[in-house]
Amino acid sequence: MTSISGLSGSGLDTNAIISQLMQIERRTQSMLQTRQSEARTALSSYQAIRTAVSGLQSSLYGITKPSDWNLLKATSSDETTVGVTAGTASITGSIAFTVDTLAVAASRRSQNTVATLSTQVATGPITLTRDGGTPRASRWATAACSRS
Repeated sequence: MTSISGLSGSGLDTNAIISQLMQIERRTQSMLQTRQSEARTALSSYQAIRTAVSGLQSSLYGITKPSDWNLLKATSSDETTVGVTAGTASITGSIAFTVDTLAVAASRRSQNTVATLSTQVATGPITLTRDGGTPRASRWATAACSRS
């Protein structure tokens, strides 16, 4: 088959011109595809940064209150017997002790009666002794009767 290139008598090679125009269009299309790929990469990077910042924000939220900065922890081997807490003035270290018996509520009452609520029942320091232990003077100089 025979083909004639160019316009009759013009001397222009129309096939070459069309081919070059098509190459320019393909180059433009290729550049747009490259820019699209770069935009997708940038979007993916921005999403990764957003995720990291969100994680950082969540971590920071967990330490915004002063109580979150309590670095010391107190533990008891038997919480039903002895409860412990680490206060703000706690120091690092450990302490061990044995609880032989637990304290129990107690009260004592005089067998005598008192005439009025303002009657003085004792003078001087009141000495308390526990089960034959060392006597301890109280911080009260006198005691008055009270109804409970």
